[in-house]
Amino acid sequence: MAVLIFAAICALLMVFVMAPIFSSIENGGLGVREQREKIASYERRVLAARDFADFAKKENNNLERINGVFVGQVPLDFINSLEAAARDSLVEIKFSSTKNDDDSTGFEANILGGKEDVLRFLNKIESSLYLVEVAAVDIEAGTGGPESGPAAEAGSRAILDANMPVKARILLKAYEK
Repeated sequence: MAVLIFAAICALLMVFVMAPIFSSIENGGLGVREQREKIASYERRVLAARDFADFAKKENNNLERINGVFVGQVPLDFINSLEAAARDSLVEIKFSSTKNDDDSTGFEANILGGKEDVLRFLNKIESSLYLVEVAAVDIEAGTGGPESGPAAEAGSRAILDANMPVKARILLKAYEK
């Protein structure tokens, strides 16, 4: 009978003492596995960040050129004012920006419209909210250049006609006032 009581006490100890210990060991093992997965995930992120830093160092010149393509708020506002002036002056405008060495924003504007409309456009950009420096202005009669179109047909006096279509190429720089 003593052996039976000893066996019962051992069985109760196994159920109430050893089972929770084994259960906590098993749960602890799961926690360790989750922590290892998190560590591995963080290591992958660190490697990706290091790879990007290495890439950025190697491609710094290209990244600077890419950043140079994007224009800030001032050139966008200036472009919008050019477009509004073109609409008000009844001329078509196509332009591209140019990179300048100083703090200005340079543009090449190709304008198509009547002679008086082009002159009205030039007056509007001259009186705009921006300090505008016109570096060059090339004006041709007609839309096909001086060798073709109305100027070639009518002679040099045709350029004086107010309704004569002209094509203008303007190089300008804009500064904030």
